[in-house]
Amino acid sequence: VQIVLHARDEISGHSVPGYATLLCLEGAVALRLDQEVRLNAGDWLYLARGQEHSLKAIEDSSLLLTIMFD
Repeated sequence: VQIVLHARDEISGHSVPGYATLLCLEGAVALRLDQEVRLNAGDWLYLARGQEHSLKAIEDSSLLLTIMFD
């Protein structure tokens, strides 16, 4: 799934039932887990199954989300 966010857009806290990877294609986002992590273009992150998280775009951004189900 490609996610496109404009600066200051937010995706509120949620989780998914599968394992997920998130690749920042362009821009920068703040990903909130137990702590806040900044993803810049080229950064990649793995999310465990059911891991609660939220996103906030620091600047106009594009992300590639992959969810893997059993």
